[in-house]
Amino acid sequence: MGSTPPVMVNAEALDALVANVFQAAGCDGPESQRISRHLVDANLAGHDSHGVVRVPRYVEWLEALCAEGPDRRCGYGWRRLRRD
Repeated sequence: MGSTPPVMVNAEALDALVANVFQAAGCDGPESQRISRHLVDANLAGHDSHGVVRVPRYVEWLEALCAEGPDRRCGYGWRRLRRD
């Protein structure tokens, strides 16, 4: 069995794609771009487990927490539970 060669993707194209995913999930433009830049940068630095592979899980978390209601919104487009 031969090994599969790595998939090479243009970083700028990947950054735009990931930003679009987070924007579609409800983040505003600047927040989507920040998230995307950090994830793509992690891949470029060789930390693939902290890169774009995390997008599906982060979107799941975002969708689950958004269901908690608008009072859960924090300043970065993500939602968090209040500590009452």
